[in-house]
Amino acid sequence: AKMADDAVGVAQLSASGTASSSTYLRGDNSWQAIDLSTKAGLSANTFTGNQTISNITPTLFLVDTDDNPDWAIKNQHGTLKITDTTNNADKIVCNYNGHVDFKVRADFENELVVTGGNLSVNNNAIITGTCTANSFSGDGSNLTGIATGVSSDSQGNTVGGSNAGDSFTGT
Repeated sequence: AKMADDAVGVAQLSASGTASSSTYLRGDNSWQAIDLSTKAGLSANTFTGNQTISNITPTLFLVDTDDNPDWAIKNQHGTLKITDTTNNADKIVCNYNGHVDFKVRADFENELVVTGGNLSVNNNAIITGTCTANSFSGDGSNLTGIATGVSSDSQGNTVGGSNAGDSFTGT
């Protein structure tokens, strides 16, 4: 005859140990406490070796309990994002095609080197210090702070530049 489901209660088991909310029935028919000493605790853990977070959008949340903003590092459809979760704003986005969007001010302590491509500035470029380049392009019509003009001395000698002929002497 078939035994009905739930026909045997916990009291009818011949298991050793004590059944409680903090124990489980092990395969050897003994009640055992769950040993979490080898598992990651809820605070101050150090992980060694490779760690994998697997999900549709795997995310590591960094929640600062005494200040804002809080952050998330996530892989969203192949795009790595660093997000300010307090303000729901992506700050750095590493796109799957290799281009990186900085949605914040980026300060480079040493230097920014661009190789194998162009440096494109979509707004104003403010340079304090010396700007050195191998070449510049454009017609120069929007340059400021450069004196222009041509003047000639009394003998028709022409020297270019602002006030160029003022101190010209000779015949």
